[in-house]
Amino acid sequence: MPILGGARLHGRAGAYTMGLLNIQTGEVPGLDVDTTNFSAFRLKRDVFSRSNVGVIATHRNISADGSGANSLLGVDGVFNPTEHIRVNTFYMATSEPGVETGHRAASYLGKFTYDTDLFDVSAERLYLGEDFNPGMGFVYRRDFTKNGGSVQFAPRPRGVDAIRQFQFKLEGNQYDRPTGEMETREYNFLGRVIFETSDDIAVTRSVTEEQLLEGFPLSSEVDVPAGSYRFQRTGILIWFGTHRPVSGYLRYEFGDFFGGTRREVSYWGRAEVNRRFSMEPNLSLNWIEVPGGKVQAQVTRLRATYTVSPHSFVGALVQYNSAARLISANVRFRWEYSPGSDLFVVFSTNRDGDDGLSGLTDRALVVKFTRLFRF
Repeated sequence: MPILGGARLHGRAGAYTMGLLNIQTGEVPGLDVDTTNFSAFRLKRDVFSRSNVGVIATHRNISADGSGANSLLGVDGVFNPTEHIRVNTFYMATSEPGVETGHRAASYLGKFTYDTDLFDVSAERLYLGEDFNPGMGFVYRRDFTKNGGSVQFAPRPRGVDAIRQFQFKLEGNQYDRPTGEMETREYNFLGRVIFETSDDIAVTRSVTEEQLLEGFPLSSEVDVPAGSYRFQRTGILIWFGTHRPVSGYLRYEFGDFFGGTRREVSYWGRAEVNRRFSMEPNLSLNWIEVPGGKVQAQVTRLRATYTVSPHSFVGALVQYNSAARLISANVRFRWEYSPGSDLFVVFSTNRDGDDGLSGLTDRALVVKFTRLFRF
């Protein structure tokens, strides 16, 4: 959608940090989308020595489905009564025409963490109602209550010069429907060795139970039907320290998957070609077999950055997704002509088709100019 105009105000004054944003978008001929105003407000105040409380509000005068205004109000807090204890909490509620406000249109979180170098213990409860709908954000799933926690033991061995630390972590989460019926239950185990070179190797093991009320597509030809599933997966990850000329991680994961099997090989890396030029290749390969058929999915991504000067750089990103049959490219130039003030020039294009090149989905050239005023 075209942006007709907008303004942003943010800063800090004493114990307060605030931000205010307002943007007006326009119409597009041929699309049933009205001109819309978006507003967001955030205020946070530091309390005690290591804690803070805050409020947030968002509003759009026309919701995404065109039914009317959508608003969100929320309060949150992070409390650190001691060096090792932290409590995170929030409560948010949304409102829109035709939807009753109350518990079903709200979300809340309570999380306790005890964190030391040797032990880490956490417990969490998260609720998200069926009608909770942040019109300027998104949620991963609706209408659930999550209860979870984790325990980590991380000793530092004596007498082993090559090893800096071990990590053993056990985590469990359960998502329940409003009726109390279990929707998802998962257990994860992590065993990790961190070497003095900053390299590390980890082994993971997960057990997942899913109660699917509705099926979902894996591809245009393969579906996973509704039903009860239980599967286990094992992974091996090797991480190369960031001090190396070529850093990143290599992961292999295998095991069950919704009544079938899935194998995944992925690599993410970063290579410093020289002081100005760096590259970040990313590759993910998946081989999936379920009762409905087989799927092979590949996602390939390459990011390159060239630093022209301390105040400007050119970056490029190319990505190919075999499942969506889509290739996208993005080139961005940034120049910080004054501290806190920038000029961006961005070109992007998306192509689809069996070969990812035969069709053109869209192409865009965007110029963005920002100016920081201090007062």
